[in-house]
Amino acid sequence: MKKLMLGIVALSMVGLVACKKDAKKPVEEKNEVYTTTDDSASVTIEKFTNGEKEVTVSYHNSLNENYVVIKDGVNEWNLPQTEAWAKGAEYEKDGVKWKADGDKATFVVDGTATVLTKAS
Repeated sequence: MKKLMLGIVALSMVGLVACKKDAKKPVEEKNEVYTTTDDSASVTIEKFTNGEKEVTVSYHNSLNENYVVIKDGVNEWNLPQTEAWAKGAEYEKDGVKWKADGDKATFVVDGTATVLTKAS
């Protein structure tokens, strides 16, 4: 029994050391996912660009609502989800539209559409 307990303690210590090593890894800034478990909500933050324009997009998903927040450094838009499919979704409010489809997105503001690609 004593050997079994020592074995369990040793394995626990190895697990703690492994966790501690992983905790020191740098976090990538470009596309991070933050998830909370209290209300089954998640937020995914991604950057999109076309070489001239760059936007930061935060996808907010929960059991009650899905919406996107888009920032371009000057303006911020909060758009509710209007449609969704396996690899993308559409968000729209007051003539501003965000259509994400895989690694590409179309952003429409004031009737002008800009095609963007997920930054790598």
